[in-house]
Amino acid sequence: MMSKKENMLLLLIILFFIMLFYQTKNMIFTSFCVDNMSFLIVSLTLVLSIIMMSMFMEKHNYAFSFLIMILILTFLSNKMILFYIFFELSIAPIFMIIFYKGKQYERLKAGVYLMIYTLLASFPFLFYILNLEDSSMVWSMNELIMNKNHSLLLFFSYLAFLTKLPVFFLHLWLPKAHVEAPVYGSMILAGVMLKLGTFGLMKLVLTTYMIKLTYTELSVIFIYFSFISGMVCLFSNDLKVMIAFSSVSHMTFLVSCMNMMNIESSDALLINAVSHGFISSNLFFVLNVIYERSKSRSIFLSKSWLLMMNSWILLLCMSNFSAPPFISFFSEILLLFNFLSFSELLLLFTIAYLMVSTMYSLYVFYCMKTNKMFFLSKTLEVKEWKIMILLIIMSLMSVSVLNNFSIM
Repeated sequence: MMSKKENMLLLLIILFFIMLFYQTKNMIFTSFCVDNMSFLIVSLTLVLSIIMMSMFMEKHNYAFSFLIMILILTFLSNKMILFYIFFELSIAPIFMIIFYKGKQYERLKAGVYLMIYTLLASFPFLFYILNLEDSSMVWSMNELIMNKNHSLLLFFSYLAFLTKLPVFFLHLWLPKAHVEAPVYGSMILAGVMLKLGTFGLMKLVLTTYMIKLTYTELSVIFIYFSFISGMVCLFSNDLKVMIAFSSVSHMTFLVSCMNMMNIESSDALLINAVSHGFISSNLFFVLNVIYERSKSRSIFLSKSWLLMMNSWILLLCMSNFSAPPFISFFSEILLLFNFLSFSELLLLFTIAYLMVSTMYSLYVFYCMKTNKMFFLSKTLEVKEWKIMILLIIMSLMSVSVLNNFSIM
């Protein structure tokens, strides 16, 4: 049985070989490949997994290790059928983590919601790809992308990935899963697993020019859903639910941006998705730090107890509504300019969404900050400071990333 340090070393070795293949632009066994998009998301997966293994796992966790392996294979898959298999296999380990490691009575209900929503949404996609007349289409994602006669297949893939994101109206499984999952389950769910939907959409839809969404009304609808998700955050008093709906709002906003087929918007979408992975993971981590001391997830009872903690919560809230100098700020500026080039109506709805995002983020900070020294004897541990500093540094990646990574 491998120890925790051996698991971390194995993940670092995998990261090294991914970088090696990325630099040489080689295919891995012809069924897997590394491009700019998969390189960034796999790096996000490995960094977060190493953090969680070093912080929360004293014993070997087979479900978590299996989940990380499946996620990496999903992001590196170059064959459609392999992508679908790994895409659906990722549900099993997160279900086990919620059911066996969750502490609430309704954890089974949360797992059932997760299974029903994600599986039912993807079954039509599987049924259609297995019934394609051209068998080569079942195996090659690149041939599918270049083919312009499979709009029904792309519609089903769109539905499956929207549920995995998830967008508003397909989101009911996410708050339940976050509430019942342990902290590392919430971190990997928000930080990486939601990127399965983003990755699938950008791989199969955004790169397929024949299905590009040129209808302004559709983007307006998704931005309106983002606005509604933000309003739900304002009226919630459970911090985990607030962070979950914040993720729903962000992901729905990203979907509304997928009708702009140009290099700037595509890169901005990718960078926004990766930065959201670090920011949401940091939010769940800090929430757990406070919960261990206050024993409550209520926004009115969970208070910071140190001046430094107040500053940290402020930084997280700023990163959540994309304030400078966080990398998400630069990506959303690019998206705003692209919206302006499409329609002034889109820009108006986007500003309304950004205002609501700012309001609920500052509302969280206002409710959680305190001038009193609560829990004075329970100061932060050194490893907690290290993890928070590492995550915030990842969220503050330089804007030069936009110049170094391009997916189109």
